[in-house]
Amino acid sequence: MNINAHKLLGFSLLVALPFLGGVTECGGPPEPPPEPEPELCLSDADCGAGDYCDMDECLSPCGPDAICPAVCYGACEPAPGPELCMSDADCGAFERCNADACMAPPCDADGVAHLTVCYGVCEPEPPACEPVACDIACERFARDERGCEICGCEPPPPVCDDVLCDLYCEGGFATDELGCPICACEPPPPPPMCEEVLCDLYCEDGFATDERGCAICACAPPPPTRTSCGGFAGLTCAPDEWCDYDADVPACGAADHLGTCRPRPEACIEIYAPVCGCDGSSYANDCFAHAAGVDTWAGGLCAPPEPGR
Repeated sequence: MNINAHKLLGFSLLVALPFLGGVTECGGPPEPPPEPEPELCLSDADCGAGDYCDMDECLSPCGPDAICPAVCYGACEPAPGPELCMSDADCGAFERCNADACMAPPCDADGVAHLTVCYGVCEPEPPACEPVACDIACERFARDERGCEICGCEPPPPVCDDVLCDLYCEGGFATDELGCPICACEPPPPPPMCEEVLCDLYCEDGFATDERGCAICACAPPPPTRTSCGGFAGLTCAPDEWCDYDADVPACGAADHLGTCRPRPEACIEIYAPVCGCDGSSYANDCFAHAAGVDTWAGGLCAPPEPGR
């Protein structure tokens, strides 16, 4: 072979090299596609059908430089399928292999399934409990991890005292280690993780909110107009309202001061903090006075009328 033949062979190999051995024009195999961003969730209801919310890792929708409330998000993952088995030995403790359910078997490494073999499903095994034979008088026996009764008494439920304190808690009273309410308020739930509203919409009264309290791309309805009451003309409110006078005006709108009509409360907490109403009657607390349609002007019971008056 002469020199020109060697040059022609070398040039042919250079041309064919990118097509041999899976080598690409970029000098190597193509990079795998990036993993998709996880779908964040707070519960299984936030995920699609067949998925569940995996809370093992604390995720956040905000970037590393953003300020976000300390709320942990999970990621939507495919729900695990049933655990297949051939015998009880393939299942965990207190489980049995239900061979009545013929499930699709797993595939070989080459992707071929053994369609002639039926696989069962691991299911909880009902415990074979023995009767409790011990000289103990129990209202209810305790149970072990299998749910079987053992020679021990189930602790009775706690006997909780009524909470008697002058404290209003919107979310209810907190509880102690026994589950009994105490004179302290339950801490409010963490604020929702709301995304910024980005839409070309001007709202004079602000954006509307969804069921979580987060702003959405819609305008909030205008606030209801408040009517005045009292004053020189003696303006009255609707039958389901009461006249609210500012705290810095004379008692019950004296000197012709105006008040504002507000809706009467539908329910009141049974807390005894007596007040004197503008009608001269005493009420258990402010709420009961407002439910009766009157404002209050002093704390404590109203003074009894003087004799002869």
